[in-house]
Amino acid sequence: EAGSTPVAREEVSSGVEVERTSMTTPNVLIVDDEPAVGALLAAAVTGAGYATAVVSDGSSALDRIRSGQFALVLSDVRMPGFDGIELLRRIKAHAPEIEVVMITALADIERAREMIRLGASDYLIKPFTLDEVRMSVKRAVEKYQCWQDTHAHQRDMAVQIALQARQIKEHLMAAQEKCEQLRETVDTLR
Repeated sequence: EAGSTPVAREEVSSGVEVERTSMTTPNVLIVDDEPAVGALLAAAVTGAGYATAVVSDGSSALDRIRSGQFALVLSDVRMPGFDGIELLRRIKAHAPEIEVVMITALADIERAREMIRLGASDYLIKPFTLDEVRMSVKRAVEKYQCWQDTHAHQRDMAVQIALQARQIKEHLMAAQEKCEQLRETVDTLR
């Protein structure tokens, strides 16, 4: 079962509260309609230090993605219901930051290009080694964590800009008030 995502609230100097989420153990969702393959992939990914959840179809995968935080989806291409390519499209429409690694039995260059064009960070061709799986997962999770760090930095910068804008406005209003007082003083001296 995938790990939980701690949420911390931090108050910055101006009293604005900022929510920070941190993924202590990256969560990987494995989607494969063959239970033995799903279990094998889960064992390899868990052994590499990641939390995993396994589902057998695209619809279940989307439900899990909506209810949890995942850094990566490792998905088979051929599955009942909608296939892995459609799952990839839907994941990228819902949560484009989630990395997706596709698993396919076909060494089809055009299909691979399509998967990459749609946002897959990698694809593995069966038969693959567990080391290939672990390396692909590692690269994808690192890419997700880089996105997460960049997003957090952008959010922090937006908060700092808002704080500075508020301070500037307060200083301008104070200066405007002083100017008005000075004008009144000059008017009484005339």
